[in-house]
Amino acid sequence: MEKLIFWFKSVLIFWFDGKGLIIFILKDNMIISLIGPKATGKSKIGEKLANLLNFEFVDFDEYLNTLFKLGNYNNKKYSEGFFGRVSELDNKGKDGWAEVSMICQKEIINFLNKNEQSNIILEIGGNFVGDPPRTAEWKITDSKLNKLIRKKSTVIFLFPSKDYTLSAKLLAKREKLRPWKQKYSLNKLKSDFLEDFEKVLPNQKKLAHYRFYIGNKTVSEASKYIFKKLKPSILK
Repeated sequence: MEKLIFWFKSVLIFWFDGKGLIIFILKDNMIISLIGPKATGKSKIGEKLANLLNFEFVDFDEYLNTLFKLGNYNNKKYSEGFFGRVSELDNKGKDGWAEVSMICQKEIINFLNKNEQSNIILEIGGNFVGDPPRTAEWKITDSKLNKLIRKKSTVIFLFPSKDYTLSAKLLAKREKLRPWKQKYSLNKLKSDFLEDFEKVLPNQKKLAHYRFYIGNKTVSEASKYIFKKLKPSILK
């Protein structure tokens, strides 16, 4: 059984695999960005991967929420955080979503620039990366982010299967477990996923340095699988 038994300054990991000690010397100052559809398991896998590597884990949705609550966005506090601001913008329809996406993308850019000297697993929710921009201003922000995220992080695309229909079916079942999604039928959720796949996934795949199709692997299995595949790029 694999077991992490020691680390030092996020650079050394000593691993026991049943045969002896293995020393992994990790690269310094590395951000790993996880992208992919909602319900793929990015948060749980990201947390587990961060534990394996002794990296900090950042859920970007929660990071944004805190940013808004503390008043660190445009010097204005939102008592309900970023999600409260999203609710306000929802009433503006497509224009509102364009603003939400630009807010997120600008803050991802700021985050990558501020934390380039850190070891971080960054989980980026849903469509904030890869959604085709629909305004001129959004296109500029999207282009900046696409260049920066590949330059300043290792981008990992997570997805259940190369088969879109099977993936939509699996993710719809997971999404249905969320309390605010229970009012929707599985067919509706599956249809929404398939629509998003056609629109967003081609862009996310282009951005990714690595694509991992994790199927029904457990969080632990998926994290260890990703870690093993990443070895050549994360070791000195």
